[in-house]
Amino acid sequence: MLLPSAVTQIAALISGRATGPLIDGPAEGVCVAVGVVSGVIGGIICGVMIAVNSGLTLPGKIVLSILLSGMMIVVCLALCCFGCAVGYGGSKL
Repeated sequence: MLLPSAVTQIAALISGRATGPLIDGPAEGVCVAVGVVSGVIGGIICGVMIAVNSGLTLPGKIVLSILLSGMMIVVCLALCCFGCAVGYGGSKL
């Protein structure tokens, strides 16, 4: 669950320091794309893993995995926003 946040922080650090002829300032789009994609994938994986271990029957596991995946996507996206903010703050050091 913390891996997407760490990946987003690393992407923010790298893109915040990137300069060149094609890059005019920080490449913020890369950090946002990495955060959204990794947050959604991480949330789905966390939700399904919790539901598989918590549900008793197959229909219960399916319903729990859908509900928990939705909640975990929100949590992972919030963590990715935090990782992005920390990464951009660290790139100014």
